[in-house]
Amino acid sequence: MSKSKLNIYSMATVAEDKILGTNDIKVFPIEFMSEHEGNINDEEDKKVMSNDESMGTVQSTTKKSVTLNAQWVNIGGSNRITAPDVMKGETVLLFKYGSSDKYYWTTFFTEPDLRRREAVLELYGNETEFGKILNKENSYWKLIDTVNKVIHLHTSDNDGELTTYDFILDTKNGSFSITDGRKNQIILNSKKDHLTLNVPNITITGGKVNFDSTVSFNKAVKMNGNASTDVKSGTHGHTVL
Repeated sequence: MSKSKLNIYSMATVAEDKILGTNDIKVFPIEFMSEHEGNINDEEDKKVMSNDESMGTVQSTTKKSVTLNAQWVNIGGSNRITAPDVMKGETVLLFKYGSSDKYYWTTFFTEPDLRRREAVLELYGNETEFGKILNKENSYWKLIDTVNKVIHLHTSDNDGELTTYDFILDTKNGSFSITDGRKNQIILNSKKDHLTLNVPNITITGGKVNFDSTVSFNKAVKMNGNASTDVKSGTHGHTVL
């Protein structure tokens, strides 16, 4: 039985913080450290001896990079479409196919003392037609972004759903919103201590509704389900409907 040409090449140390939104990183292959001298990200002088018929033995100096470029490969996280935002010093695992000089990486150890802010996007397919590429329009998706301080959950409507829904928690600006594709919206603004309902109809059923602060009605209000009453704007105190 033949063996795959895809092989584990080496454990490696991340040489530079990964740039947000990219899949490639620079790494230093740990298992080949003895072949290199110097620090991560440094370039070392390599002396090369060659023979020349007219000049005899000639010594030249070339630059040899200590780091390798590697492209992210998603192993074990099928719904994740953004590469982990690894930081300098983290450990990754390198793969190589045959004699190719192209390298692939995936995370290896859990190193919470090294990992810092990151953005993670997960995509959940909602497409039924074969051959269509999944994207943020035909999928449900989830973004957790500690760089921009946002959590965003989105549902699509490409497979017969009534509408889309977006749940956005913006911790940097202090707001939480729920918005559907019909432009209905609920917004909690923590900075202003304010709740906004942008919907054409609101129905409250059950027992009494108590307002323990200033109440302002600009339009007629139906009370007890059978009467339309004009309530003056700026009513104060404890109001019961």
